Amino acid sequence: MALITCPECSKQISEFAASCPNCGFRLNTEIVSVEKQRQKQEEDDFNEKQRQKLKQKQEEDDFYESLGGPNSQVKKESIGMRRKIKETKCKCKSCGKIWHYGKTEVLNSAADNLSTFGKDMMCCTGCMPALFIPDKKVTDLNKCPNCGSKAIYKEEVIHEI
Repeated sequence: MALITCPECSKQISEFAASCPNCGFRLNTEIVSVEKQRQKQEEDDFNEKQRQKLKQKQEEDDFYESLGGPNSQVKKESIGMRRKIKETKCKCKSCGKIWHYGKTEVLNSAADNLSTFGKDMMCCTGCMPALFIPDKKVTDLNKCPNCGSKAIYKEEVIHEI
């Protein structure tokens, strides 16, 4: 059941009503059909605007893709947007070395740990499937890459590029 607007009081009423329950205005089939056509036209106009926006967005994405990918520096500079990158800055309390790591390094470290864990879970070291799993060098992000100390200071840093 669709709702239409009463031409007299502008309240929403059923399209099957013979008269408006609010003001008593008698509806005839012509008014109902005109109202349906108006609503259909409004929906079509809205849908057309949405299609145009999507098409424009797609054309813009295609253009920037041709310039060097969706995250190309050209796109960022031309739009004037700046991207933020969150990293962890670490400083070793023993040797003073400073290094940074981001989300990619955290995910790679977790994946390497899981891969190595899977190999460790085999029933014995002589299992055939275990021989085909390569050994991964697991990077411990809580340890200094220079001296191996676990006495480190961590701080989150946000860079704008």
